[in-house]
Amino acid sequence: MINLFEQAINKDELLDFALGKGHYFIVDREYGGHSVLFSWINYILPLSKIKGYDYVNTAIEKMMMVLFYATELEEQEKNKTLLYQLHVYYYFDSENRINAKPLTALNLLLEKSLSNYINSLMLKNDPKANDFINAINLIKSRGGLKTDSL
Repeated sequence: MINLFEQAINKDELLDFALGKGHYFIVDREYGGHSVLFSWINYILPLSKIKGYDYVNTAIEKMMMVLFYATELEEQEKNKTLLYQLHVYYYFDSENRINAKPLTALNLLLEKSLSNYINSLMLKNDPKANDFINAINLIKSRGGLKTDSL
């Protein structure tokens, strides 16, 4: 049986995998939506043991890029998914279950996108802005989203 993350890599379906579209969907029994965490547990972590961290990190970086540049996504869905993927990536790194790369080429882009999104939430007095800020700070505390400007 093929690993679904590897299938997404081979079929150039990393965006669908990141979003949990089609057969990449794994139900989050608590919230009803797609579970990014279980996608990592069931597919990304096992693939890193088979193919190695370099192979998986390259695919993860590509997945983040594809997600970042996806023009068909609304900003809310894009930024929520980016944040969730980054959170899980650096969480598993902090637990020594994966050897995360710093994603240096992406961090400035991600920081700008997430900051713009937070600013738009703050302008609307949306309480989710604080949740995003807390999530970003947690990712940074685990070694993610590091840039020279931070």
